Amino acid sequence: MMPKIVMFVSNPYLPDPRVEKEARTLADAGHDILIIARNSRPEFPENEIASYCKIRRVTIPIPEKITMYSFLRYYIKYMKLSRKMSREFEPDIVHCHDLYTLPIGIGLGKPLIYDSHENYSGLHFPKGGVKARLTDAAERLLVRFSDAVITVSEDLGQKYPRKKVAVVMNCPMHFKILASDSNTIREKYGIPRDAFVAVYQGGLTAHRSLEMIVSNFASRGAEMIPGFKILVCGKGNIEPELRKRAASNVIFTGHLPSEQLFSIMAASDIGLILFEDSPNNRVGLPNKLFEYMAIGIPVLASNLPTMARVIGAEKIGITIDPEDSLKVFDALKLLHADVSGRERMGDYGVRAFKERYNWEIESKKLLAVYERLI
Repeated sequence: MMPKIVMFVSNPYLPDPRVEKEARTLADAGHDILIIARNSRPEFPENEIASYCKIRRVTIPIPEKITMYSFLRYYIKYMKLSRKMSREFEPDIVHCHDLYTLPIGIGLGKPLIYDSHENYSGLHFPKGGVKARLTDAAERLLVRFSDAVITVSEDLGQKYPRKKVAVVMNCPMHFKILASDSNTIREKYGIPRDAFVAVYQGGLTAHRSLEMIVSNFASRGAEMIPGFKILVCGKGNIEPELRKRAASNVIFTGHLPSEQLFSIMAASDIGLILFEDSPNNRVGLPNKLFEYMAIGIPVLASNLPTMARVIGAEKIGITIDPEDSLKVFDALKLLHADVSGRERMGDYGVRAFKERYNWEIESKKLLAVYERLI
């Protein structure tokens, strides 16, 4: 009988890229996978079957008015329904993605993996304070009940008991990197073949300097570089405000399937990761870093410690303080002018992806965690 794994995610799973890679890897290794997702909107089906897993969604409307009492009622109902679905599946191992699902897994009496995607106190309370300390304390308490902890970077892993931690980075799969016709992509979005194009792909959420990118960075960039365009790929809660503030040379593509997204990145000249300085961003290694690397475009990124170490060691881009506008535009001008330098950085990125930063390598670390628990 195949070992059975239940994964809990706190989103509707449409899917989530990291969770999908892990689930596919485990399915290929012979595991039976059920993903239990949290859903607040009725348009997503409650039951779904993918080629590599089954998906069940706990559909509960979010309270119109969020208070401590209404949130607790909502969460307790979500937790009870999720545990009921899990017990019906009878898993051998429980895998909780994100802090929000960890209390659900603790009550199931099975080997428990905590997959920490973020520094949660830093994500929600970037200025620190009492709420951040309480979040850290709650996480430390809950982690005691886990048998293993998976994180996205060595720096984030330092928050957790060393003997439990395995670092599994958010690197792309080889098969996801597809050849594309850059001119066709540019024609689709009305971009001239000789235009200099920067791309941002990912969530349209706070603390990523997106307001600056679509307004001041875009407009001043166009003044310095005739025909300069910015492609913004993704969706998120600040998208309406970004669209209102965006300069005329910014193009929003919305959410795209992976294949189309990689084609757009391949049609661009540089990739942007100008995240703001925050406790969460300081320890992160975002998907987009490795995807830009795999595609072979140089990176213009914030000089945040964890990310800057990788970019500097691999020589794949330029890191700057995104709040220093002089350095931001100096770096943009340099990347535009130095065509051979861009090509060299792109080549270094492809080589680093093939040799060190791909899912084929990271998946072995994931499987090693499971082999220890089964």
